[in-house]
Amino acid sequence: MCVLTCSCVVDSKVPLKIMTPVVITVFVLALYLHAQQVESTARLDFLWKLQVSVCVCVCVCTSVCASVLLDFRDKKQVNN
Repeated sequence: MCVLTCSCVVDSKVPLKIMTPVVITVFVLALYLHAQQVESTARLDFLWKLQVSVCVCVCVCTSVCASVLLDFRDKKQVNN
C-alpha cells in the first residue's frame, strides 16, 4: 500500500492590497460595458420606432392620395 504525502504547503493567498483594486477594476469595467449595451439598445429602439412611424406615415399618405385620386377619377368620369 502506497500513501502519497506532500510535505511542502504553498500559501496561495493573494494580499488584500492587490485583490481590492482588481475587483474594483473588474466591477467598473462590467458597469461600463453594461452602460454601452443599454445605450446601443436605446439607440436601436429609437431608430426602429422612427422607421415604423415613417412607414406608417408613408402608408397613410399613399392610401389618402390613392383615395383622393380615385374620387377625382370617379367625379371626372361622372362629368363626362
